[in-house]
Amino acid sequence: SDLDELLDVTHQDTQADTLLLGQGIEAFRGRRWSDAAESFRVLLDKEPGGRYAERASLLLAMSCEHLREASLSDHFMEIRGAYEDFLSRFPSSPHVPYALVALGRLCLRAGAMEEALGYYSLAFSRNKESLCAAEALAGRMKILAIKKQLDDALDAAQHILLHYTHSPEALDARMETARILHDMSLFKESLAALSGLETGPSRTVYQRPEIRLYLGYNAFKLRNYSMARENLLR
Repeated sequence: SDLDELLDVTHQDTQADTLLLGQGIEAFRGRRWSDAAESFRVLLDKEPGGRYAERASLLLAMSCEHLREASLSDHFMEIRGAYEDFLSRFPSSPHVPYALVALGRLCLRAGAMEEALGYYSLAFSRNKESLCAAEALAGRMKILAIKKQLDDALDAAQHILLHYTHSPEALDARMETARILHDMSLFKESLAALSGLETGPSRTVYQRPEIRLYLGYNAFKLRNYSMARENLLR
């Protein structure tokens, strides 16, 4: 994954820039965000065009985001600026889609839906084969559903199910499909979208209790009252 590559410290020498990067990564892994950010910032100040500048720039943005987690709204522009700085300095980096998805998540959490949609769209169009392409498309799907652009949201969900079948986002796509179809009063189709989930790994149902809710809601609308009770009363 992108994060594994960014935090990889194998096959490195003992030069000063390597030691600074290692200190930052060690702090990052230990969730000492302030120390991590400081190490990456010092490295960038000393070696702005150095061999580790790309990694340090993105890890600095990520460290800042974690550091400001509890007061995101107060530091939104600071965190966004750190990611944007990485994108402007390293526009050809293979980690650009990862940074764009991070910006999408950040903007969505801050309530800036249009900007989040733009970042997710850029991330997906930048590299549809990247590891975060499915997450980018899932972000688009959720925002489009919130905006009631249901046909577009369904298209995004179907694309995930067709092209990213084994991704973690595939379950999100099935759930979003079920919600949208239910809201469109297509109860039979909504039920079909959830088919098999109730008999799959038990942890899936426990982790996503809305599966049984929508199974029950749809069954009730279809007058299958025994199935509705079975799912809604659990």
